[in-house]
Amino acid sequence: MSEEDIKYIDIKEFRELGILQELNRLFLHPLGLALEVIIEEDGTEKLGRIWDYREDDEGIRYGASTISTSSFKEKAENFRKMCEEKHKKRTDILGYVVQPLEFCCTCGHSRVRIKDNFWLCPGLRSPMHGFGLNSAEDTSEASDARFEEFLKSKGCTLEEYQEACSKEKYN
Repeated sequence: MSEEDIKYIDIKEFRELGILQELNRLFLHPLGLALEVIIEEDGTEKLGRIWDYREDDEGIRYGASTISTSSFKEKAENFRKMCEEKHKKRTDILGYVVQPLEFCCTCGHSRVRIKDNFWLCPGLRSPMHGFGLNSAEDTSEASDARFEEFLKSKGCTLEEYQEACSKEKYN
């Protein structure tokens, strides 16, 4: 994508739609961070700095007088609806909302495509993922049953999983 093809949102619209508010409330504040917008004297708006209170165990919170306003609640609801609509479309098209990592964050294996828009770690059979033998009393049949039930809940069969893993030289 060339730079002239990139579309941008106006910072004022970004703030008025509640995206800034909810980005801060849902993602940045729990990490002790906050993105600020600066409103200039002429009314133009620009992104400011990122507040950094990562050392604060509780992170950042909006004050009660801010969070209880009708404007705050309206922005939160509008953002929720925007996400709901976008998430549905994105899931229909891509099979996910949040782009999956190329590698499994538990064991480091490269993920394999099981079906269109459905990726799994080929190491899922290991105890690290909870599908190996969990105790001396556990049986391989019980482990297999748990794993097959998991795959079924994802609309996949054990055969599809095994075939995809074998194509990627995993077993």
